[in-house]
Amino acid sequence: MEMPGVSPGDYASALRGLDAASACALNPLTTRAAGVAGLLLAAMISLPVSAADWYVSPSGSDGASCASVAAPCQTIQAAINKAAANDTVRIAPGNYPFVAPGIEINKSGLRLIGDNSPFAIDPHSAPGTLDNLSANASVLQQASGGSASSQRMIWINSVRDVTIRNLYLQTRLDRTKEAIVAIGDIDGLLIDNNYIKVTGGGSNAFGISINGAFSGAGSSSSIPASYPRMAGGFVTIRDNVIEPTIGGLFSTYVPKRAILFEQSLGLIQGNQVVGTNADLWTLGTSGTAATDPADRHLTIDGNWFFGRLQNQINPVGGTATALNITNNHYWTPGSSASPIDLNFDPATLTSSESHLLRLAGNPSAPTLVEGNEFAGFTNQFRALWLQNRRNVSVRGNTFQPEAGASEFTAITIGNRMVQTGTPPDPVAFGGLSIAGNDFQGSGVANKGKAVLFVNDNDKGGLASGDTPFAATIGGSSAGDANQFDTNIGWYIAIDDRTCTATNHNTGGACNGTSAYAIGEGISYSGGANQASEKRPFTWNISAPGNTFGGVPMANMDQAAFDGIWAKTFERHLSTLAPTTLGQVDYAWVPVVTVGTVTFSPTAFTYDGTPHVISASLPEDPSAVCVVTPASVTNAGDTPVSADCTSPGYHVIGNDIVSVAKAVGTVQLAQTAFTYTGSAQALVPSIVEEAGATCTATPASVTDAGTYAIAINCVGSNYDASGSVNVSVAKAVGTVNFGTTTFTFDGNTHETTAVIAEEPANTGACGLTYVPAAPLHAGSATAQAICDGTNYTASGSTSVTVDPAPLVLGLTGTGSFVFDDADHPAGISVSGEVPGFPAQTTISYNGSASAPHDVGVYAVVGSLDAGVTDYTASNTSGQIEITPASATLAISNLVQEFDGQPKPVSVASNPSGLAVNVTYDGVGTPPSAIGTYAVMATVADPNYSGSANAVLEIIEAAAPDLGVTISVDRPFAQYGSVLSYTITVSNLGNRDVASASVSDLLPAELDVDTAIWSCIANGGAVCTDSGSGDLADSASFPLGSSATWLLVASIRDDVPIPGEVIINAASVSASGDVDALNNQADANVQVVLFRDGFDEDGDSP
Repeated sequence: MEMPGVSPGDYASALRGLDAASACALNPLTTRAAGVAGLLLAAMISLPVSAADWYVSPSGSDGASCASVAAPCQTIQAAINKAAANDTVRIAPGNYPFVAPGIEINKSGLRLIGDNSPFAIDPHSAPGTLDNLSANASVLQQASGGSASSQRMIWINSVRDVTIRNLYLQTRLDRTKEAIVAIGDIDGLLIDNNYIKVTGGGSNAFGISINGAFSGAGSSSSIPASYPRMAGGFVTIRDNVIEPTIGGLFSTYVPKRAILFEQSLGLIQGNQVVGTNADLWTLGTSGTAATDPADRHLTIDGNWFFGRLQNQINPVGGTATALNITNNHYWTPGSSASPIDLNFDPATLTSSESHLLRLAGNPSAPTLVEGNEFAGFTNQFRALWLQNRRNVSVRGNTFQPEAGASEFTAITIGNRMVQTGTPPDPVAFGGLSIAGNDFQGSGVANKGKAVLFVNDNDKGGLASGDTPFAATIGGSSAGDANQFDTNIGWYIAIDDRTCTATNHNTGGACNGTSAYAIGEGISYSGGANQASEKRPFTWNISAPGNTFGGVPMANMDQAAFDGIWAKTFERHLSTLAPTTLGQVDYAWVPVVTVGTVTFSPTAFTYDGTPHVISASLPEDPSAVCVVTPASVTNAGDTPVSADCTSPGYHVIGNDIVSVAKAVGTVQLAQTAFTYTGSAQALVPSIVEEAGATCTATPASVTDAGTYAIAINCVGSNYDASGSVNVSVAKAVGTVNFGTTTFTFDGNTHETTAVIAEEPANTGACGLTYVPAAPLHAGSATAQAICDGTNYTASGSTSVTVDPAPLVLGLTGTGSFVFDDADHPAGISVSGEVPGFPAQTTISYNGSASAPHDVGVYAVVGSLDAGVTDYTASNTSGQIEITPASATLAISNLVQEFDGQPKPVSVASNPSGLAVNVTYDGVGTPPSAIGTYAVMATVADPNYSGSANAVLEIIEAAAPDLGVTISVDRPFAQYGSVLSYTITVSNLGNRDVASASVSDLLPAELDVDTAIWSCIANGGAVCTDSGSGDLADSASFPLGSSATWLLVASIRDDVPIPGEVIINAASVSASGDVDALNNQADANVQVVLFRDGFDEDGDSP
């Protein structure tokens, strides 16, 4: 979540502005939501606005302005290079390839922000969820090559108030040493809500590294030693996830240290991390004179740790005032407590490095370990290990070993430095407080250790007269009490490590085995140890006020305390007396068990309220007595006991408290009944007490009436007697009615009524009618009011008079021929009540009018609609009127085509009747030439008749005569005779009665020599013969023709133009429709020779 208007520096200050007291109160939910959020809100009120925003997108270009969403950079480094101090670089969703050697931030106040949270679901809602990447994450992809010694994903290079938020970083441990590394003056750094995914193997690499040395104890860095590391800065690492990729081997996919935190102070909160050597390793963390007093603490709060050797917390010094380890979840890897399967079995681990939280070395700042959850630890994998550490408060934590574990240690206190050779001088224990914790067992009886003090030598030891080290387990207040499960094998144990072995390892006798009563000790990984330095130091342990199996030690007798002591103070191989190794003081004192207990009150009368019973011990008035029962209420003799305790007494006393009965009031459960016909049992009781024994006289009542009942009762707390009145009300009965349905007969009709439950009481009911007892058909309401001996009743019913049945009949029905007159029917009725005639109605096809025209009429006789006293089935019949006969005559059957419709004429007898006419079945008169079947039908429904005929539409008159002419030769000599054939044909559609045929010979032919003859065909008439010019009259029936043969000589005395003789013939007649064929001609070429060259010439 961004904070508009807040500069990076002020934002980081708001996050880290916690003094030691505030940091101590942190918890995983309320701190983030209320504590830090409240400080942030206060910090936001008047903070400056960020200078500028820069944008990055996979689709961008480094040559763009990068100052808007529309013109982003493509690489993150390009945007950082363009930005100034206090600017924000906003990274859009998508993939960003690695660019060697990694991203460098060298501008103070810069904020590197992904647009969206990288998590698909909130990690706090499901801790330990793997592969939780959001689809809209900004992904910094892993390096494709290169060496981890000189590459990292993001480097903050000695600049203050930088923020990195909402990024998903893929890191291969063999190619990038760190996902995020910060070196130098990095005060105000905030690493918030990032998702670091380890995607490949490697060693000695880190998820987040803060001021890690280039090379040193527990650390290494990709940043050369030439870049100075600085102490005193405040860094916030919050809500990040550092996640492994689970493969075949645990260490292949997990960073050596998930978080390496050196030299700086800060807040590590709400993270979920997995490391192979340490989830969190702090080293050299300290404040300086320049450190803000509000920042002089290191707070580790509300985190989830899943890896191996989870926290290694080394001294916090300098000006630092507090180390707070609060509200964290330490879930042993490979145990049932952890949701992540790391292919790891903590039960097989015997290394001295095995722990969930280890506090090593002597800090200047006090340490608070409060409200944490330690779960799943077993065998040598201990929960909390305090090594040479002073001023430590362990409070309010929960220690839950792996279920079924037969060996485990919740807290180990010792001097681990013996492993490295000569122990430190002096050993700096002291100021240890263990209070308010919950030490749970594994479910296996008498197994494991709650608190183990390891006497593993110091340089001076007892030989130099050191004062024994003091520790407190428990305290004087109830909140200080530690809760110990009674299944635990050892509540407080001191492990004597004074032995002659030269190397404390698994093979050394000092470690011990499960065969020892105290179980195994600590298996150190090696290191020379001078025999001369093997001297024990001594613990003096004060352990008052604790609770064992839910029983406070103050309530224990000698036997119970002996059971606690039996699980206290065991050691390995020691020949020293217990007092030489240390003391455990439970501050338990034996108490006096004999005394006189007095009780008050011991007698009173029952009043329904509890009377508190008090007790006292005269021998010790300060004793606190717990009375059982604490109060007495009921009458009778009640045994009471009191358990009185004081620092010197524990006495139990007994007595009897007598409570007399009170006088009560009698009552009946029910005093009013309704008659049921059965005896009503009476249930007496005491008003003030349920369950008393009571008698009633009489014990029951049956009949309706009022009774006085005598009652006597004996109860537990009350006695009572008296009289109570009981009433039995009449029951509500049911009315039975007599006959209620009648048939109309001209009389008034009434019913009867009785109470159904008292049928013999015939006078119990009175009847009234609304509106009145019925005479006519219909209904009235009969109302009955009844009052019997044990019943009252009322009711109503309908009294119904049904209509009387009648029989109807018809007359005047049958068949008639249309005669232009009405044909009414008649109706007959039988069954009427005298004096009450029935009205009837006749309908003809539903009409009241008698039939007149042709048709079939359904005749129905029925009662009038207003008749209510009768009912009758309708009577029905039929009247049929058939059509009368008529004749038709059709004329105008041949008509000439003119394009107009040609209807025929139809006459009817009788005249004036409507007639329907069709032509070939169609009602429209035809106009085209042809023949048509005519059907004429009388259309008047009262008559029937029809006639048939054929209409012919003929062509319109179109006479057409055509003429042709031919000559017998094409060449002729002067003086020769030419023979012409002239034919006239009737080509039209009508006979031609008179036509003129002519051939007026041209001048070249000698008309005096011309003769002609006619041959008629097909009925044609022409003149048989003639001479000279052809001029003939002829007639031509349809299809006939006539041929004229004409011969004439060529004149030799006149010139012939062109030497061509043209002879034309023609025909004419009235109305001829085609003039083009009325004329024809024939040509002859005149030559000297027969064929133009023949000397023989042409025949005359």
